[in-house]
Amino acid sequence: MELRKKQIQNVPDNRLEQIQVWYAGEISENGRFSLLLRQRAAMDEATQSRFGVPCAGRVASAESFEQALARLLAEQLEEAQPQECLLSFDLPLETTKELCRVYLLLGRAQSTPYLRQARSARFEWINAQTLLDALQAGDPKYAVDAAVVEQIIHHYTGIRNYTIHITDPWSAPGAGSYAGSDEWSYDATYEYFGTLQGAMEQGRRYVSGFRDDVSPYLASVVYWLT
Repeated sequence: MELRKKQIQNVPDNRLEQIQVWYAGEISENGRFSLLLRQRAAMDEATQSRFGVPCAGRVASAESFEQALARLLAEQLEEAQPQECLLSFDLPLETTKELCRVYLLLGRAQSTPYLRQARSARFEWINAQTLLDALQAGDPKYAVDAAVVEQIIHHYTGIRNYTIHITDPWSAPGAGSYAGSDEWSYDATYEYFGTLQGAMEQGRRYVSGFRDDVSPYLASVVYWLT
C-alpha cells in the first residue's frame, strides 16, 4: 500500500503504541465528507452499545506500523489488502496518555463492510463535522476521542487533487519576445494529490529540476496550479 500523504506530525519523545484506522468518503467541493463508525455489540445488558473507531489496536513489540496495520485490518475487518491510504499522523491521546498513529483510508460512503465472523457489528456513515459537534457536546452514543476527529478534519479538508503546470511563456510560439521567435517551447503537466502547500513545493521542485536539466538561465520557466 502506497501512502499518498506522508506522516504529517511526529512526536519523537513518546513511544507510539496504538493504531486507529478510519475510513473517509470522498470529499465534496465544499470540504464536507463522511467518516465510517462501527458499533460493536454491548458486553452485557448493563453496558450501552456505542459507536467507535472501525479498527483499532496495539502495535506488537516486533511489528512495524505497516505490519500492525495489515494485521489489525485482517483481524477486525477481514481486509486481506489495505485500501488506499489518504494520510497518517501521530497524536497523543488525552484519555489514555498514549501516542496513537491514525490512518485514514479511502472508503466508499455507499458501502459498508460485511463481516462473516462479526455480524453483530453495525457500521454507519456520519458527516465528520456532525460527529465532531456531537463529541464536543458530550454525546454518550460515541466512544471516540474528539481530538482525533478534529485532526482528521483539519488535515483531510486541506487535501485536493492538483494539476501542476510547468511552462515557459516567453518561449512559446507567438509570445512576441525574442525567445518566442524560436520554435522551441515547453509545457508539461503533473498530477499531485495533497495539500496546497505540498503542491506548491512540488511545483518549485519541477521548475528547479527542469532548469538543472536544460538551462539554469531559463528564468521564465514557471509553474501554476489548477
